[in-house]
Amino acid sequence: MNRLKFFLCFFACIVFLNSCEDRYELAEFENGVYKNEQLNWKMIVKDGWKSIPQDHRDRWTQLATYKMTTPNVRDNFKHLVGLYKGEDDIWNCMISNMEPSSNYPFDVTEELMQKYYAESLELGFKNMKISNLHFTTFTDVIGKHVFNRLNVDLIDDQGKVVFSQMVYLKYMKGYVLEVIISYNNEADKIAMLNMFLSSTF
Repeated sequence: MNRLKFFLCFFACIVFLNSCEDRYELAEFENGVYKNEQLNWKMIVKDGWKSIPQDHRDRWTQLATYKMTTPNVRDNFKHLVGLYKGEDDIWNCMISNMEPSSNYPFDVTEELMQKYYAESLELGFKNMKISNLHFTTFTDVIGKHVFNRLNVDLIDDQGKVVFSQMVYLKYMKGYVLEVIISYNNEADKIAMLNMFLSSTF
């Protein structure tokens, strides 16, 4: 089961990082604040969390691609910021990306974004021979915008949740903003969630 947890985490991180090497930039925080001018997004970064560095990302990529191949990134896909606590804590991280909304099928409306994303994940998990998955959908208001939220749980043969993710999706200013919070304990989940939910747009 540890191997499955390993690849679940990497599927979310590496699908979006491995294929966008030319678009990866180490996020800079000014006085502990992350800013994205295109989306007018501002997020306060808590003490103890830092940007995922290039060499760490490359190591994740090497380990993950040893066992799996990732899909080609779509046009103008851009990695925004990746946060983690450092060292080898790969289980708990926040990964955010953006891409033009024109990359999505024309019939994928706001209401269908979660379904579209879940189907993409299921295809990837199927290729990795992982079958015990559970999806739930929600909406959250963040900075006066309604975000779609997809909760993803990896469940073992005894029905126990062993790893979870929260994926936020939003059409915004001609782009799709995607924020992935991966966690295996409540403290880190709450810390990352509070950072994102306190964002302004």
